[in-house]
Amino acid sequence: MSGGLDRLAKPEPETAMPKTMSHAVGNQISKSEEIRAAIDAIVAQVGQYNSTITDARPPQEGLVAEYQELMDREAAVKGRPLLYPMLG
Repeated sequence: MSGGLDRLAKPEPETAMPKTMSHAVGNQISKSEEIRAAIDAIVAQVGQYNSTITDARPPQEGLVAEYQELMDREAAVKGRPLLYPMLG
């Protein structure tokens, strides 16, 4: 570099980065058959649980008051009630 700017150049890292994407850790993770199989197993299990949901159920009586307290607190913090009465 000219004009004395060479002192501002970033030094080379002590550990070299992979030269190709095939050696990158993220690429190795995305290509891992073990990880893919684990993800597939989780997705299948979630699908089994979801298949048991057939309709919306009524609120659980023991939780109605607690939920209303949370909604009231949210309205106080926000300065107005929520547009839709749900917390996510």
